[in-house]
Amino acid sequence: MPQTATNRAPEEDRPVPTAGETSLPRNWQRLLKTVTTFVQVHLWKGIVGLVTSAGVAGFFLSPVKDWAYHKLWHERALLQCYVVQQQISVNDSFELDLTVVPQGITVSSGVVEIHYPADKIVLVQPSGIVQTEPIADTKVAAKLLFRAIAHGPASVEIHFNTKYGKYLFSQIVLIREVDQNHHPSRDNLTGTWNLRFGGLNGELHIEDDNGKIGGHYELDDGNVGQLKGVRGVAAFQVSMISNRGEQYAVQCNLNLADSFIELKGDFFDSRTPKTNQSFYGSSHI
Repeated sequence: MPQTATNRAPEEDRPVPTAGETSLPRNWQRLLKTVTTFVQVHLWKGIVGLVTSAGVAGFFLSPVKDWAYHKLWHERALLQCYVVQQQISVNDSFELDLTVVPQGITVSSGVVEIHYPADKIVLVQPSGIVQTEPIADTKVAAKLLFRAIAHGPASVEIHFNTKYGKYLFSQIVLIREVDQNHHPSRDNLTGTWNLRFGGLNGELHIEDDNGKIGGHYELDDGNVGQLKGVRGVAAFQVSMISNRGEQYAVQCNLNLADSFIELKGDFFDSRTPKTNQSFYGSSHI
């Protein structure tokens, strides 16, 4: 039977791939070798570069770590202000202490800016802004020394801006008139009185015209208004009419002590007439 011609080499004559060789076509083998060489060379260069630039990487690692930390745990703080002097008169110097209370994590470094009415008070020290370091525990961050130059309420705004937070606190300080040694008496209540109005401090400036009461009041939260009413031998009844539109009814007894006279009683807010709060006024005689 005739044989058909073929170009296929006998099985025993074909080369067998050795270790490391593939049976891919030659053009594919060349491409694979090129890619392998490229990856090996450039990967090695990258590793060497990372090792030699470890110092630079460390420099950038700390800020990135800090930023990531504050993204996970947000900075919060409570601001508190304390006025050292209980009563402040025109020309007095007084100190206001700013306390920062961290709520959780450490409060980052920042600056304190102070805004105040220049026609009422003057900041003696420090001058300009106050820089603060990181605060981990409750700390007095700034001691502000002011001088009072005019009578009336003065609002001090404190802006505390840190790297990761912004905080605002407002404190109203009542500047009193200088005592002119004109003191009230049982027969005439005209004069300046210290006032405790619920939870607030303030002043009464009473004008007594034969038992008809006028004048004005000031509270340390900025609430000011007029006084209208009457007084008897041992009683004091007035309305306090706020410039905010609020009205309070005051009923007091008039008491005379050794060196001072006092008004002691209650006041009622027109918005909640069934709820009374304490009212106390006193003045030297």
